[in-house]
Amino acid sequence: MWDASEGHDSFFMPPTSITVLDLSAYLGLVAVGALTLNMLLGLLMAFRYSPHRSWPHRRFNYFRLHNWMGYVALGVSILHPAILLSSKNPRFRILDLAYPIHSLSQPLDNTIGAIAVYLLAFVAVPSYLRIRLGRHLWKSFSVYFSAAAL
Repeated sequence: MWDASEGHDSFFMPPTSITVLDLSAYLGLVAVGALTLNMLLGLLMAFRYSPHRSWPHRRFNYFRLHNWMGYVALGVSILHPAILLSSKNPRFRILDLAYPIHSLSQPLDNTIGAIAVYLLAFVAVPSYLRIRLGRHLWKSFSVYFSAAAL
């Protein structure tokens, strides 16, 4: 039987202190949640879902929500590794975040994450230029989001 008196934190008690690594991990989870929601909203648009005809039977601009969730996801995805610069142990440099293949801890995982953020930025930047690019060219950029989400 697990007992809190044995020196372990209780299952129901929150941790007393949070480290920079914990905060970065939580921001990473928020980014994954935001990207998942954004991907689901994109699928609704791809299949021409109408919230007026179907649930919730109201006019709802989920295209605008999709755009803002994309910007929030990009911001949190950039903040997730950027907050590691304030960590004292392990110490991260800007080079470890921008080009993480030679980072001291988890180089493969960090490189995959950096590629995903670069792909996400590659999709988000043309969203600002959506009207100038035209719908067909802009939509082809949006397909790359699927690769970034994986």
